[in-house]
Amino acid sequence: PRSTLFPYTTLFRSVGFGNSVRRAIALARIPYTFHVHDNYTICPQITLTDSKGYYCGEPGPAGCDACIAERPSNGASDIRNWRTRHEWAALGAQQVIAPSRDAAARMQRYTGVPVSAQYHEPDLAGAKIAARKGPGAKPYRILLLGVLAPHKGLGSLLDLAAVSRNRKLPVQFHLIGYPDTTGSERIPFTYSGPYEEQELDAMIADYSPDAFLFLSQAPETYSYTLSHAISTGLPIAANRLGAFTERLENYRQALLLPHTCTGEESAQLLVEWLESIYAGARA
Repeated sequence: PRSTLFPYTTLFRSVGFGNSVRRAIALARIPYTFHVHDNYTICPQITLTDSKGYYCGEPGPAGCDACIAERPSNGASDIRNWRTRHEWAALGAQQVIAPSRDAAARMQRYTGVPVSAQYHEPDLAGAKIAARKGPGAKPYRILLLGVLAPHKGLGSLLDLAAVSRNRKLPVQFHLIGYPDTTGSERIPFTYSGPYEEQELDAMIADYSPDAFLFLSQAPETYSYTLSHAISTGLPIAANRLGAFTERLENYRQALLLPHTCTGEESAQLLVEWLESIYAGARA
């Protein structure tokens, strides 16, 4: 019977809890909604990226088992048993909700359970944001946001920024946040360091960028940092992966990059795109 104290509860995911949450819900018979936050249910690496931080392409059971053997993670031994052990949260839920269509489709594909898409911020739509431009003076100021870990596109940015510097292209890159590196990499871009969420919009305004860039190799389920960028109305370039694709589909000034782009290819596409936006910009 339904509990009179807790008639309905919400379950996000149970990393670190083992089977304790599952047992508690089963014993209490509490109906729940499962909100998808990431890909933990279907992948012990969580981010769907390989050892170098690039999107794995979801290669199938044999490829997943090889990845687990190379990089043991979260106690997984093989992908079949991992998914069997973790899909209970979706299978037993009254409703499964994901924060984007891409995340919903992926979870539904692996679990067979209907998943509905509900954005975290339903009122933030690219079609309603007035498009505007940055200063447009060369070199164009391209801004990235957050902690730039390998799966967030660190390798891609290192390649892109190095190519741009070597070829003397009219672009410069700045990260509000910091790169998650070993310290051995040569960093061909500037960065601000850690920041508080409430400081981000002011920091963006202070930098006065010409465009934003998102190079994540992990299929993002939503991306709050993208929301900050969208709210400015400034041009946004992003990898064509995960929630970025759909969240920018109606955005007036967006460039979607193939996630497999080399530094050379990304640099060329970015410069051509910026030149088309800021035609006649002063040198």
